[in-house]
Amino acid sequence: VGTAALASYHEALKLEEAPAPRTPGSSKKARTTPRGKTPPPSVVRTPMGGAGTPRKEPSGPAIIIVPNAMSSPITLINAMEFFDQSTFTHADVLKKKGVRRSAGTSFKFKRSPARKYCGAPGAGTSQVEYEIIDTTRKFSRRDWDRVVAVVPSGQSWQFKGWAWSDPVELFNKVFGYYVGMEGTPIPAELQGWKVKVGNVNRDKRGLDCVTYSAFWNGLDQWMSLNKPEFFPRNM
Repeated sequence: VGTAALASYHEALKLEEAPAPRTPGSSKKARTTPRGKTPPPSVVRTPMGGAGTPRKEPSGPAIIIVPNAMSSPITLINAMEFFDQSTFTHADVLKKKGVRRSAGTSFKFKRSPARKYCGAPGAGTSQVEYEIIDTTRKFSRRDWDRVVAVVPSGQSWQFKGWAWSDPVELFNKVFGYYVGMEGTPIPAELQGWKVKVGNVNRDKRGLDCVTYSAFWNGLDQWMSLNKPEFFPRNM
């Protein structure tokens, strides 16, 4: 009896050590790495705009579009003075001084992103070039790609014929900043748009710096997320 039991025990061990039978579909051999070689690293995809992605180069200065309605506080006639020099001068005052603009005019200036508020020196030499314009009539697709900010008048007809004529779509693609006169109600249409709001005063200059700083801080932040190609490479 003891000999028979021992034989049965050895037979069971042989069955346990035997390789498991292959099941249908398992005929492929598992991939193995040759001895002495490390397996290849997994491919990690980089998100668009991340490290390793070619930088998109702009075809010209970043564009800021202002209203061409003379009823708006900021128009082409005083936009350069405000956005570049942080001083608001009513259009009527400039007209009395003989300041005029011709159709299709645009103004270009450079600004350091380090200049976050009035009087800031703008440390360093890294600057971004901007172009202020009030008409999109001759815009190409490449011009629209350069638009970073729109100063709305508060009426949707301002965007008629634009690449994005719907205000909701427009302000999901560009930075919107409305400049109103202090004490004047915000236009009803504007309240449903994705825009920031600032005010100026015809005679008091105290609000100039507040609105100037709010505009540029907001635009710098928006551009760093959506249009970083306009910023210098060393920033």
